[in-house]
Amino acid sequence: MRPFLRPFAIATCSLVAFAGEAAPLVDLRIDGPRLAEHWPASIYAKLWNDPAFAPFRKQWDDGMAAAKTTSGVDITSVISVLRIYARLDSLVAGPDGKPKLGGFAQADLGAQAATLFALATKNAAARVKPVTVAGADAALGDADAVVARFGSTLVIAPTGTTPAPVPFPAATDDISASGDALGVIDAVRPLLPPEQRAEFESNLALMRSWYQGRISYRANLVPEGVLETFANTAPRQPWMLPVDRALLDRLPATALIAGATALDGAEYWKLLRPAILNAMRRQATAAGGEMTEEQAQLAMDSGLKSFGLTCTVKELISGLTGTMLLAITPSMPFPAATIAVPRSPALDQVIGMLLGQMKTALPAEGAAASVIIPNIGIAVQVLRAPKHWVLTSDPVLATTWIGAKPGGWSTAPAGALALAKAPTDAFVIGASDTPAVLRNLLPYLGMGLTFAKDLTPEQRNAIVQLTTRLAAIAGTGYVVGGTRDGAQITEMRGLVGFAAMPAIIAAIAIPSLLESRNSANEAAAAASLKSGLFPAEILFQSGAYHDADGDNVGEFGLLSEISGRRGAGQIKPGELSFVAGPLARGDEANGYRFAVWLPDGAGGAVGEPAGGDPRPAKPAAANAQERRFVIYAWPSAAGQGATMFALTPDGEVRSAPWTGEAPAWNALFGGQGWEAAPTWPKYAK
Repeated sequence: MRPFLRPFAIATCSLVAFAGEAAPLVDLRIDGPRLAEHWPASIYAKLWNDPAFAPFRKQWDDGMAAAKTTSGVDITSVISVLRIYARLDSLVAGPDGKPKLGGFAQADLGAQAATLFALATKNAAARVKPVTVAGADAALGDADAVVARFGSTLVIAPTGTTPAPVPFPAATDDISASGDALGVIDAVRPLLPPEQRAEFESNLALMRSWYQGRISYRANLVPEGVLETFANTAPRQPWMLPVDRALLDRLPATALIAGATALDGAEYWKLLRPAILNAMRRQATAAGGEMTEEQAQLAMDSGLKSFGLTCTVKELISGLTGTMLLAITPSMPFPAATIAVPRSPALDQVIGMLLGQMKTALPAEGAAASVIIPNIGIAVQVLRAPKHWVLTSDPVLATTWIGAKPGGWSTAPAGALALAKAPTDAFVIGASDTPAVLRNLLPYLGMGLTFAKDLTPEQRNAIVQLTTRLAAIAGTGYVVGGTRDGAQITEMRGLVGFAAMPAIIAAIAIPSLLESRNSANEAAAAASLKSGLFPAEILFQSGAYHDADGDNVGEFGLLSEISGRRGAGQIKPGELSFVAGPLARGDEANGYRFAVWLPDGAGGAVGEPAGGDPRPAKPAAANAQERRFVIYAWPSAAGQGATMFALTPDGEVRSAPWTGEAPAWNALFGGQGWEAAPTWPKYAK
């Protein structure tokens, strides 16, 4: 599709289809007037009209005014009247005789339709030409599609068909969509290239089991945010089980986010097994070999045996029968994460193997083991409860869980709301204490805004104020799924739609991981300087392994020399090493990189020479190199740490905020020479 047509396709979600008598495979409806009607009562309108939002309202108004000046389009008026209707029907024959998805989509743009169409005509690509469409005020087309304007309505359809507007269906929701899942699968299959079709066919059974019936989606603005409903007319899948609500109530009333789902592992294995085996057999065929189903099964289990496990993949997945839980709870210094998974003999083996790799014994029944997650530094309690393995970084929850007493979640506002909404056979129950979530986000928001260089101080303050305001007026969120009138219904309400929920959970859970990892990386880098590289430099210098002026007083060494990767004086590479591990290999260590600088005798510095040859002897620099060096450590990438460190021969580690780049040799000295005093403060941790 030509660039000129893409905005139209995007605006209608690219759902193009013929208008037909039968129910469409897929349809989409967006009703701008309904959204505008619901807007004033929504929490978003309250924030928009808040005095703290004034800087952003002005930025929006200025942007809209500029767009209108340059293009003549009043975007605000388009948003308030925009209606979109699109449908996807069966396959049709394309101009080349090959099957393709036919299409029909239309958008009512109000009074701006003519202006937008004229703008598109002006910017049209060379291959897009004016065409004649019966009843249209104007039309453009190329080899792929035709766009025609009928008054305020734009219609897009495949080339070879005649675009024509249809009455917009009566709106019952702000946004709605529905589709025949199996019909879409069958329609897409002939369109795939031959090399992709085999893989598609092998996964067809899995897709048919997952995607059955007609699936619909409805979204509406409500005072608390967005209310969404997913419905599936297919019978409930046998691997869906009712959630054990008592497990949820083990959580504290203060839980920020909690969710649970229940699974019949044996039924789930029946669903997954053919797809897994087919994938393994395809890999074998691609590699020029063959694999029977029995061989694929053995190969699948051999991966577990390589870790010393005697269980099979079937036993591991089938054992996941029962309720699984995920929760984020308040904790210090960061919110904590908790995961509960149903126990089975196979999972017991896996947990035991993983703990063994961490040099930790398997806890006894009803007890817990404490482990430190490598490279992150978070202490996690591994609880061996009667029916579940529970992994939690919440020390309070770890002590109360074994007692099997209610924690109060079901009577808290968020939990009580979710349980009241959930049908008796609910296979998903979850809730978010949104005000508490926002309050917990505030410290991390402030930290993150310090790195938003494109925001003014006024805008940063406004964002913090608005988040504080939002925490005060937000309602609780929930998600429930179960059976109603023979259909599978999932309903959720929150500040944002379902697509953003993983981001919200990550925003709560990940900062603690990142901050803890940063702290652990920084502490490890400072320790590497103080306890690793400093004594290595002292040993190298005192041994006079590099003595360019022959006075029997050694010079300090570069990192490659003190680690033995580069020869020094009469010492050949590999003959001595005062540094071990990643530093000895010249690799990053715990997310940090390291470099040594020595005086060059002319007011500058010498670093690692190119290649592997020894450092050229410079007698004129020897006296200075006998007395001075500076070693730097800095994060290898964003997210690994926020501090850079420096070490000098006095043994003091100093630190400064990382600038995003490797420090210059004289960064510690404020850009001055070797005689200047360090400007970085001493590292206090």
